[in-house]
Amino acid sequence: MREAFRCLEKGGVFRISTGPCADLDWQALLRTDKNWWFFNDAIDFKESIEKGKDPMTIYDRWLYHIATARSLYSDTPCNKKYSSAEIAALVIAHESNPQVLWNLLTNSLKFNKGSPGNHMSWWNYDKLSAHLIKAGFTTVRRSGYGQSDLLWMRDLEYFDQTYPQISVYVEATK
Repeated sequence: MREAFRCLEKGGVFRISTGPCADLDWQALLRTDKNWWFFNDAIDFKESIEKGKDPMTIYDRWLYHIATARSLYSDTPCNKKYSSAEIAALVIAHESNPQVLWNLLTNSLKFNKGSPGNHMSWWNYDKLSAHLIKAGFTTVRRSGYGQSDLLWMRDLEYFDQTYPQISVYVEATK
């Protein structure tokens, strides 16, 4: 973010679209919306059966989305894997302050080049905004899929290629 700030001219805009949005995932978890995590159930069940594991619970799906390596369903090595029951207990304990749990699960994870698609961090508007302001941006605003103050950033052929239903969109101006 500091490098984007450095490279932009005054008035330049940096757009971020990233997912999953930690707030949206958390809300889905609390309302027990098992359909929120739309990765292919057929693959989950097939892989689970082959590995002699039960199908993923909503807690397993949530953990896989925020800290993949910590999931029992991930082959990525990790010093601590969590069962569904452990995650359920942690969710209850941190329901009023989920950021503490999100940090607990992600802070010590390291990038694994053998599993580049693993989720190992969390982002929401508040966290992105704080980092962008710290990087020097003067204006930070929430955006949305296909939305921007700049016409050319609304071109969906080039922008917003993530999953809009789970993503967080932010624009920052230098």
